[in-house]
Amino acid sequence: MKTPIQQVLKVFSDRVSVYTDLNWSIAGSTASLIQGCNNIGPNDIDILVKQNGDVDKIVNLWAFARLNIHGIIIEMANTVSDKYLELSPVVWESKRYEEFFGMLIPVVPLGLQLHSSYKQKNPNRVKAISEVIKLKNLDLQFMENYLSSSSYRQLIESI
Repeated sequence: MKTPIQQVLKVFSDRVSVYTDLNWSIAGSTASLIQGCNNIGPNDIDILVKQNGDVDKIVNLWAFARLNIHGIIIEMANTVSDKYLELSPVVWESKRYEEFFGMLIPVVPLGLQLHSSYKQKNPNRVKAISEVIKLKNLDLQFMENYLSSSSYRQLIESI
């Protein structure tokens, strides 16, 4: 039986597939869950879009501005220059695709999510993400490109 998150991602993914030029990615706790952080229980689905007008395109596929599919809220935002790499334009250079119950879903990499969780001082999320990074033996070397050397060291030491 599909979880509500799976059901909603299926509905969302199928619906937005009409826009072949739409560049989107899952961020936040749902991206962590998709990538194996099973101890993180998302309360919503955060979706980033690359172009300003893409939010309008997606919203126009539904009859209301705030998406609520099967009781799960979907939040959408444009990427911005922000202290959280997870919400910055670097997402489009580093996004990856994860197989999630037969669907190929674009997600913000765990390294960027680790950085955001670290900056937000969310130790539970840092721990959950770190465990999966270690388990999957993920290389976070690409993070050096986006962080100062001291910030990179602190981030690596947090795992």
